[in-house]
Amino acid sequence: MMNGMQLDGYAQVKKIGTGISTLDDILYGGLPEGSQNVIMGQPGTGKSILAFHMAYANAKLGIPCTVILIDQRREDFIKNVVSAFPHLESLHDLIDKNMINISENPAYDKFTTKEEMMTFIAGIIKSAQSNNSKIVVIDELSILRALLSDDREFTRMMNYITENLHLINVTSIMTIELPSSGTRTKIPGLFEESMFDGVIRLANLVDGDETEHVCAIVRMRFSKFKSTSNAMKITPDGVIMSPLK
Repeated sequence: MMNGMQLDGYAQVKKIGTGISTLDDILYGGLPEGSQNVIMGQPGTGKSILAFHMAYANAKLGIPCTVILIDQRREDFIKNVVSAFPHLESLHDLIDKNMINISENPAYDKFTTKEEMMTFIAGIIKSAQSNNSKIVVIDELSILRALLSDDREFTRMMNYITENLHLINVTSIMTIELPSSGTRTKIPGLFEESMFDGVIRLANLVDGDETEHVCAIVRMRFSKFKSTSNAMKITPDGVIMSPLK
């Protein structure tokens, strides 16, 4: 789903489509190829589902992808996405063909040295290179803050991860959880977020008994984008977006 070059002030920026027509329109063609992106939001906003949808849509087009799980088992993740998208009958076929590699890289113990951090990151890179992935999803980063001594170390870890993914020339889509309360738009635990080229913010709007997922682009380096908030719906066929009512 690699779209053509984008001009108009952003010369020769190749794009990777997201598989969601409205989101591609907002991004003027998709995510910049080789960019490092994060989807942030509170629990239940659809971060993992959105990230997986982007990988799945590209894998269907013959673009190898990897989903790396930090905080859950592979079997549980597959059950969750199949439950969310019951019409994705080709998922197991894509897995069998190694077009979408779903792997675990769990983090259980405290990182006490740089060597331990780099060993963990090496596992991420190894998974991404196992099928020559062009797109890498990492779900999700929040647990790493609890395994590092302070915010400075967490920021350093994020820099190491994004830089190593940049070196192997993949487009990454990572997820990170915001606190359940409040309306924070900053990622907790980070001194700054410059290591991410793109920041996508998900939220839930509650209207009586109904809850609506909302998606907005906070930042997208190397590309222009539309500053809009869009309703996001998870359907049996995948994620769709439309303008807010």
